[in-house]
Amino acid sequence: MHGIWVPPESTPTIHLVANNGESAAKIKQEISRFSRGRASANVHRVSGSKRQLVADVEDAVEQVARFHDGESALVVMESALNLGLMSMSGIQAILERVPASRARKLNGAQFGSQSGSETRVAHFMRKRGVRVVQQFSPVRGRYADMLVGNSWLLECDSVAHHMSRMEFESDRERDLLFRSLGYEVTRLSYHQIWYDWENTQDALAAILKQRRYLRPPHGR
Repeated sequence: MHGIWVPPESTPTIHLVANNGESAAKIKQEISRFSRGRASANVHRVSGSKRQLVADVEDAVEQVARFHDGESALVVMESALNLGLMSMSGIQAILERVPASRARKLNGAQFGSQSGSETRVAHFMRKRGVRVVQQFSPVRGRYADMLVGNSWLLECDSVAHHMSRMEFESDRERDLLFRSLGYEVTRLSYHQIWYDWENTQDALAAILKQRRYLRPPHGR
């Protein structure tokens, strides 16, 4: 969708906008037939006539805000912002147009993520009332994806494929540096965040209950 990152889906899904006079069941049947059963359809309803074959960026993001869960909307909005495809004023305009029940879930969102993986993890923490500082720099020139509380640094892999040897070594060097400064460091893989999220949430919640993140960095 315009190069915007979207959360992975278990099966390929085509998202379509249909007006009230079009049959959702027929659309889904046709998508299944043309894809030979390899793709499903998610039909979004709009009133009036559709203006274009492919929705522009703002319309596409608004469809996500209207019809998908709040987390997915945050991921897509942050991606559009990071790519320079939308501005904060454009995001705010969308929030003013969507139903109030939807807008309430998104108003006050903090857009500081550099990837969908960061968005998901930061959203998980903030829903639990935990303070999160994104793109945190404990030492000049070195950044962690986020600081949770006072001393817990979280790193979130943003790609599914294996990183290069150089990237691997750089990440471990940075982790070691942060630990030497007294921070606790946890690195979450793409698989943990997107394909084993239930277990990952349970583990993160268990760590939060230990409340170690509230302590200052060890040795400070």
